[in-house]
Amino acid sequence: MNFWLDVVPPVIAAVLIWWGATGTIIYLCGRKAWRPWVFLVVTALQPLAFWRLWIEKNSAEVGGVFAAFFWAIIIWSWIETSYYTGFVVGRKVPELDPDAPTGLRFRRAIAANLYHELAILGLSLAVIIVGWGGANDTGLWAFMILHWTHQSAKINIFLGISNLTTEYLPDNLKYMAQYFSQKPLNAFFPFSATITTALSTWLFSSILSARTAGEQTGQALLFVMMTAAVLEHWWLVTPVPTRIWKWALKSRRNEKAEPAKSIEEAQTSEKEPELAPGRTSRKDLPEIYVICGYLGSGKTTLIRQLLPQLDGRVAVVVNDFGTVGVDAELIRAEGHAGAVLELPGGCVCCTLQKNLSGQLLKLLEDYRPERILIEPSGVAGIEEIVRTLASPRLAGRFGKLEVITVVEMPRLMGPEGLQKFTLTQIKAAAAIVISKTDLVQPREVVGALNLITTLNPRARLFPAVAGQVSAGQLLNMAVQGAEEEAVPEQAAESVHSHEHHDAESGLISFAKTYEGLFDSARLKHLFDELAGGYYGPVERAKGLFYISPEVRQNWDLANGRVYCRTLSTASGTILEGPVEARFMLVARDLAADRLCKRLQSCIIQMVPGAENNFNRLDQTF
Repeated sequence: MNFWLDVVPPVIAAVLIWWGATGTIIYLCGRKAWRPWVFLVVTALQPLAFWRLWIEKNSAEVGGVFAAFFWAIIIWSWIETSYYTGFVVGRKVPELDPDAPTGLRFRRAIAANLYHELAILGLSLAVIIVGWGGANDTGLWAFMILHWTHQSAKINIFLGISNLTTEYLPDNLKYMAQYFSQKPLNAFFPFSATITTALSTWLFSSILSARTAGEQTGQALLFVMMTAAVLEHWWLVTPVPTRIWKWALKSRRNEKAEPAKSIEEAQTSEKEPELAPGRTSRKDLPEIYVICGYLGSGKTTLIRQLLPQLDGRVAVVVNDFGTVGVDAELIRAEGHAGAVLELPGGCVCCTLQKNLSGQLLKLLEDYRPERILIEPSGVAGIEEIVRTLASPRLAGRFGKLEVITVVEMPRLMGPEGLQKFTLTQIKAAAAIVISKTDLVQPREVVGALNLITTLNPRARLFPAVAGQVSAGQLLNMAVQGAEEEAVPEQAAESVHSHEHHDAESGLISFAKTYEGLFDSARLKHLFDELAGGYYGPVERAKGLFYISPEVRQNWDLANGRVYCRTLSTASGTILEGPVEARFMLVARDLAADRLCKRLQSCIIQMVPGAENNFNRLDQTF
């Protein structure tokens, strides 16, 4: 028995099969035109796979052990392809409301996946019947390990995990995200991760005690699969999966699928949607503006400058990538918005998509705004947001809908040039604000205007310093007394892109709330350290800190520059409630423990009663 010759090659092959087969299924099922052929080929292989599993169960040689393992993987591949192609999933169930109770969400999730789960049970029973009782049970147990990993992952994703990799769902299964939950940890995760790790450890010890090459190879193959299960469990709480199979998502960027319903199509379809209650015509419906742009481009600054210029009932919807929102609190404190709706803890274009539609409906019914400004996360793509706003659930609820893109001048003219993520948002925009033009030469601004005009000749262009733009011109508001257009201007052509995931790939968020008074000099030192990369490569950092019970400072790090401003206390809202500071950061890597200690050291005075931390992030109307 030679470990290096008999065991190591099959183990390496098993790792490659696990990684390659998973990525291949994601890649092939990402193309709508390929799905029927993929499902047909894998289904056709099943009789051969079961026959080979039956034959090899009596072979205790290395070749027979590996063959049983391989054909068990082929059987399991039918489970994956039948699901990702959409041919074996579950019953059609109504869309779930964002605030639906856990019991209803569980029942709907079971119904939506019913046929797939029954197929797994049926195949598991068939594998047990075929693979049981021989000298070689490697194939049987390899299939059962995959079954355990699958079920454990589904339970954890339902109960809530921090890393929801919804980008691996093909377009035909995006609706499944409504059954996912995002939270730091759930009660089932420690149990499932511990059991999986214990089984992996036991399989490793069994390799050392094996008596034959075939037995040792079989135990090694099972150890590889169980170790992969351990990794997949921990990847539920880390951003690693967005890298390891990133190549498998390329098929979706090349997919010439049916484009997303455009904004104009949503408003001028043959079947006129029923108007919202209390509305007499489309002109009476609220206008919606989606203000998008990369991290630190100046979206919140622009909104803060627009709000004092707008009359009537104005609402703002803010989505922060981290679990603690800062931007919404800044807008709320200034008091110019009639309603501020906060959606922290993820990206509104995927994991929070169901929340956006549900909360918009609540906002429309409770506050009845005339205009809504939506600020997505700085890593949010535009396609899914447009789809959500054009969905049947929101049809007939709004009139004019436009996309406004904010492009940061230093990033636009930087050495890396335009990223695909930004390019997609530029092409989708009805208006483009080129921010921070004071940081470059005037000739560079002219060059940027020419470049953007080439990319999107339809868009209205607005160079800006500190977000100072005329609201009437930017939002293309009709002059009082002038005749309104019968059909609102199209804000963007159909956009079909998943560039959000390229932009977000590898990003992690860090968010904290504190009750106490902070030292301004220490905060400056902290943000200078963040800009210098002392805690890791930081993409964006911002915070709202109390310097005294009456004064707050807003610290901001964007594109390597640190900004600070003192908030006005005219509205009096700053004095209400506990003295709560908010800090959030987006980075590609982070020394989190060191940063936590540094933030704590910036506190110079704890507030009495801080143990009663309200720490709430609920929206207000």
